[in-house]
Amino acid sequence: MSYKAILFSLDGKWTTDYKAKTIREVWNLVDDRGSRWVFYPIVGIIKDNGATNKMQRVIEMCIGFRHLEGKNIKTISNWIREHPGEPYTLINA
Repeated sequence: MSYKAILFSLDGKWTTDYKAKTIREVWNLVDDRGSRWVFYPIVGIIKDNGATNKMQRVIEMCIGFRHLEGKNIKTISNWIREHPGEPYTLINA
């Protein structure tokens, strides 16, 4: 089994990157990303089952977004879109 990062923008759009064998390895890759994904600051971890499906559940979320762990990608994307400004506040807390 392997894992990858799911990165959300402040408008709810998402993409994936940083595949690794363990969740910790993915977080280490995310921590070393520099400004590469500056427009996708909200990060979570999902299982790498090949093609990503919006109904996949997110295993872990970054600090400030732990309340979204266990939700699917579509739900998280919608939450971000429905709470403009709140994600920005959580990121900069």
